Amino acid sequence: MTDSERRCAEYTLRYFIVMLSRGTEKIFIHAGSSGTANQPNFECAIFAAEGAPRKLFPAMAVLTELLGPAPAFAGERRLGATGWAMAFKTGKQSVVILWDADEDPAARIAATSSAAGRWMDIMGRPLAAPPAGLSTSPVYLIGPAGKAKELLELLGSIRVRE
Repeated sequence: MTDSERRCAEYTLRYFIVMLSRGTEKIFIHAGSSGTANQPNFECAIFAAEGAPRKLFPAMAVLTELLGPAPAFAGERRLGATGWAMAFKTGKQSVVILWDADEDPAARIAATSSAAGRWMDIMGRPLAAPPAGLSTSPVYLIGPAGKAKELLELLGSIRVRE
């Protein structure tokens, strides 16, 4: 994943997550196009030239699959000065999404947690254990349905380096 595609996926998903946590119910994406009338160029954040999907496309698919058609915001928690945890209830599971907004790797949140559940990265790859540290890339903690607030509270065990 190129750095620009990675950053685009991270920022876009974080934007969507914040919007959903503030009452937005649906997000529509306009891919847009440029070029001339007879020579359109469909390149955008979602698709490269000739329609090949960019990394944002599978990242959005993972978020959509995890949250489902009607996620219900269950709460949020600040992690230090720059970290976030946002919890959602879905019909089939609870999802907590965590990230650190600080761009400086040296200043990122060092986090460990005993919160039980499945951990996944932004592309849906399973993580063997809770992340040792949060970065600008969102990670998911997935737990049983109806337990979003409890998962968020369990993140109290996250140790944050200030």
